[in-house]
Amino acid sequence: MSYQQTKIFKFKKGIDLGSLAAENDKFLNTAFFDTGDVDALIDITSPKRIILGRTGTGKTAILEELKKRNGHIIKIDPEALSLQYLSNSTIIKYLHQLGVHLELFYKLLWKHVFAVELIKCHYKLDDEQSQKKFLSSIFSRFGNNKKKKKAIEYLVEWSKSFWEDTEYRVKEITDSLEKNVKDEVGVDFKYFKAHGSEISSISQEQKTELIHKAQNAVSKIQIIELNELIQIMSSDIFNDPQKKYYILIDDLDKDWVDRTIVYDLIKSLLEVIYDFSSQIKNVKIVIALRDNILERIIRSDTRRGPQREKYESLYLKLYWTEEQLIQLFELRLKQILVGAYESIEPTYKDILPSKSKNSKNDGMRYILERTLLRPRDLIHYFNICIESSVGKTKISLENIRSAELKYSKDRLDSLEDEWKENYFGIGTVFKMFKGFNRSFLINEIEDSFIYQLLQMEMDHPKAAWLRRFLEEFVEQGESSLKTIKFQLISILYQVGFVGIKPSPQIGLKYSFEPSGEIVQEDLTEKTVIHLHPAFHRALSIKPN
Repeated sequence: MSYQQTKIFKFKKGIDLGSLAAENDKFLNTAFFDTGDVDALIDITSPKRIILGRTGTGKTAILEELKKRNGHIIKIDPEALSLQYLSNSTIIKYLHQLGVHLELFYKLLWKHVFAVELIKCHYKLDDEQSQKKFLSSIFSRFGNNKKKKKAIEYLVEWSKSFWEDTEYRVKEITDSLEKNVKDEVGVDFKYFKAHGSEISSISQEQKTELIHKAQNAVSKIQIIELNELIQIMSSDIFNDPQKKYYILIDDLDKDWVDRTIVYDLIKSLLEVIYDFSSQIKNVKIVIALRDNILERIIRSDTRRGPQREKYESLYLKLYWTEEQLIQLFELRLKQILVGAYESIEPTYKDILPSKSKNSKNDGMRYILERTLLRPRDLIHYFNICIESSVGKTKISLENIRSAELKYSKDRLDSLEDEWKENYFGIGTVFKMFKGFNRSFLINEIEDSFIYQLLQMEMDHPKAAWLRRFLEEFVEQGESSLKTIKFQLISILYQVGFVGIKPSPQIGLKYSFEPSGEIVQEDLTEKTVIHLHPAFHRALSIKPN
């Protein structure tokens, strides 16, 4: 070793490099590694405000670090938005069933919540007394201004609930929508709750009339008054450039009961974030979003959904290099080796095996090669290695290789969990590659493989991707098999299961790398497909 060891360190049972979930990670505060992304979010003038990354890339960790560095932080928990209440709302279900467009309502909901939370934070509204004082100051300031009258009236109408929690406000707004629809449509909602499914049996003429009336009811919500309030907030309240406010939202990827409504809400949230970025300059709404959720939202409704290009400037895309992951590793290593070394901090070389004659990589490179270049993979692999190294001073290559099978199985399951919402049955497809060579050409995939694919369950609502394959085969017969193979590899590349080498002159590419975008020309009959090393042991992949 290049420096003095003060005492012999041995791995003990219970030692680990941290938790896989950021909210439970004991080293999150003491060993946070900043790749520079936090500064981009803190910069109120930077457009970056949507943290976009795959599972385990550190989205939550960045939000937690942002909280530590600023005073005016408002954190909104999606569960506090009462999404469950919205999902179970009779009125929402009814309007969805009719096919009424609810984007305006969802945008009002987000804007209302943000406006109230910001005013609460700025004026420190936490009880009825502070609310009365706030209203008095607002009236004395703007009461005689006719242009701002509607905004003041909006404040008065909703101010009685300003000190309530976010969930209360969501229910209040939803109840207001229900009242509007009842007044406009005249439907007995108690009856509808019991017989809602019968709406499919009404005539098209009746349905058209209902949709028209319901759409009118949605359009009557107070979006104009709210927008005028936001104008006042921009020009008269949040106008001090020295006082910056941040609204943080995480956990939008939880397993909600009705994902359709949640995706519609997130879709509208993107619109509101885009609007707020130009409306109130000293306020920044920052959210964390998984890649696959954004992909599903954009594809869910091409007619009404947000376009990726429109929001491109708002995305803060998370990528990690091998060197950054090593630095993160060593920050955490320092935490578990406290007191074992003096002066210079330990490095991975002190506990992992070096390169040998029989190995082209040292221990760290061996592990990194089997990650999708994200912290969670590295932490997970190392934690498994520790389990088999208790009582030892170093982790041997044998320990690393013996840990690989469990790690590989866990990562395969994790990849399925990450993408099954987009591609139902994707886990079954992964397992169909069991026993494959580690690299192959697309035309080396047997036709029988595709026939097996076409026999998978097609009736599931999320199996649209499989149904498209079947439709192509029904229309074109065996001539479609080649096209289906290319389309399948494109999907497997997107999720990170395979990498591609378009030509001998171009290096191996993976979708999770900064240069991971590919075009149609990258997939040809000469393109070499590489199954990612993370999954080799789990699938008994053969060396070529």
